[in-house]
Amino acid sequence: MSVIEVKVPDIGDFSDVPVITVMVSPGDTVAEEDALIELESDKATMEVPSPVAGKVIDLMVAEGDKVSEGSLILRIEAEGEAAEAAPILAYLRAHAVQPEFTCRFRWAVGSMAIWDNRCTQHRALDDYAGQRRRMHRITIAGDTPH
Repeated sequence: MSVIEVKVPDIGDFSDVPVITVMVSPGDTVAEEDALIELESDKATMEVPSPVAGKVIDLMVAEGDKVSEGSLILRIEAEGEAAEAAPILAYLRAHAVQPEFTCRFRWAVGSMAIWDNRCTQHRALDDYAGQRRRMHRITIAGDTPH
């Protein structure tokens, strides 16, 4: 078994964002991608998902606490393959968000962005000052990406 520290991911230019909901407790078993906490900025509400399946060991935040990118949320005892894969997955996640692997889209009135979710990682930043994001997602059947 491997202990994984779960931290607040990149949340744009925000800091001291309130935790509005804590969805787990120590001793709970979670699946990969299960929501752990919910954060709310003045522009969006965001759930922070579990990076691995396992058992929650320690919880470092409570409702009403304020967190920023990198704040420790909790520790999970990873189970099975997740325990073995956790170090390399953490490395790959950090590698994928480096500036040289990103595309910045400058929004303007009437803009529309389209990308292929099969081979692109969407990671929105808060650069739409004073506006709420409005998104419509669709899935189109197609071939397997190369």
